[in-house]
Amino acid sequence: MKYSEFYTIHVLKKEIDEKGNDMFRIIPLQKCVNSSLPRVNLICIAENGEYTSTDSFKYCSRIIHKELLLAFDYHSLRHTHATLLIESGADIKDVQERLGHTNIQTTLQTYVHDTDTMKARSVELFEQAVNQKTS
Repeated sequence: MKYSEFYTIHVLKKEIDEKGNDMFRIIPLQKCVNSSLPRVNLICIAENGEYTSTDSFKYCSRIIHKELLLAFDYHSLRHTHATLLIESGADIKDVQERLGHTNIQTTLQTYVHDTDTMKARSVELFEQAVNQKTS
């Protein structure tokens, strides 16, 4: 709302590469520009809607790595994103689609990590199930 019609949106444009194959390019546009191209919702954007690249995160990543001694990089945010969504109850197929994985096993085995909150919820669900059977 702050940027109104000057907010940056992203659309998907189909093009042909040098070998004649179809390819897709993400094009930034101001919201006030009318376009029939399908809109793309990027995850890492600035408050004005502009794309935030891995380059803009390198300094933070280096500080986290050196000061906190954590193996952390920009790609780690994808793992955190997936884990927080699942932990909050998001549908796994939606998370798979958001991450662009063709195989759900990639999402579950590589990107979603078990958390204490998930473990506690599993215990609660099991206790509820057992209590319903004995009532």
